[in-house]
Amino acid sequence: LITGVVEAKQNRDVMTLDIPNAFVQTSVPQDGDKIVMKIRGTLVDILCAICPEVYEPYVTYEGKHKVLYVLM
Repeated sequence: LITGVVEAKQNRDVMTLDIPNAFVQTSVPQDGDKIVMKIRGTLVDILCAICPEVYEPYVTYEGKHKVLYVLM
């Protein structure tokens, strides 16, 4: 994000892009650092519908929005 600010200040064209669920489909090495992923929005509902016994106990709320924090 900080590079986007610098580039905008330099009058360059800046664009951000979010590809839904792209991170979810990325392979993560089993050794080394762990990743904490924040899942929110419709994906939380989908995961809970697919496997409620796994995900529902870990659903938290930020305001009125459902959120899951997953350790990868």
